Amino acid sequence: MSNVLRNQEVRVLTYDMYIRPPMITARGNDFKDERLSLILDEVVENYDIILCEELFGSFTSRRDNFIKECVLRGLPYSVVSHRPVCPLYPIDGGVAIISRYPIVKSHHLVYTRGIYSDGCAAKGILHVLLDLGFSKKLHVFVTHFQADYSSDPITNTSTRTARDIQIPEAFNFIEENIAHDRYPVIFGGDMNVDGKSAEYDVFMKKAKDFGFDFHDHLVDHLKYHPVTHCEVIDGVSVDDVITSKCKDQPNVRLDYIFGVSDNTERNVMGCNECVVRKFETHGAKFPFMSDHYAVEATLTIY
Repeated sequence: MSNVLRNQEVRVLTYDMYIRPPMITARGNDFKDERLSLILDEVVENYDIILCEELFGSFTSRRDNFIKECVLRGLPYSVVSHRPVCPLYPIDGGVAIISRYPIVKSHHLVYTRGIYSDGCAAKGILHVLLDLGFSKKLHVFVTHFQADYSSDPITNTSTRTARDIQIPEAFNFIEENIAHDRYPVIFGGDMNVDGKSAEYDVFMKKAKDFGFDFHDHLVDHLKYHPVTHCEVIDGVSVDDVITSKCKDQPNVRLDYIFGVSDNTERNVMGCNECVVRKFETHGAKFPFMSDHYAVEATLTIY
């Protein structure tokens, strides 16, 4: 078999699914079960690797049931974030990786505790090394950093300070887990950093200071930062059913899939396409399957 035939194409999705713990809703009904059912029926089978954010497992069987259904749809491998015994957190971090490919190893780090309602969640970063076959492997990381909760500059100064603590923790974690091989690396999730803000530039500079070169596949392909959360058109939110914060943070880009390079000569990975998937619904009581749009990347591992 030629090397060309052994090139591995992989479809990756990162999706903040907005499946928060029971009793937490934006407008009285988040339609969690209905939305998860649509994601299972219309989304899951189209991907090889799914990076999940806000797929919480605390006080509910939704996450476990979702993962079991993913197995039936051809993605039998998964890891999820858990609550540490100490320090105590009421809920887990909500991140998960679901894969069509076997997991060789996995690691999990809980960040320094966030503030406001984020302080209740064991937010952190997950890592897996996937076996793609033909001696090809892929490092995959997913995270969900501290969120902003207001348009007030003072309040956001506090939440940004919390992110500024968590981001180097993530970079150290990535560095530790990719240091001993040459496999390609992707890093995705809801970064809670708006691509159109000065904070994005600072974020990318911090990555360089750690010796990383982050390839923002979405910007590389579109040449601009598209909206992935709280889309507002002509002053009107496109979703007034399950999304609640658009007056504070309209038209932001928070969701990313990065290709990660470092000082190691890593096996080659290319990105054929990277797009936003809105996952609109048809005939449902809610217009989209989540309050975030997803980011999809089609990668080739050479």
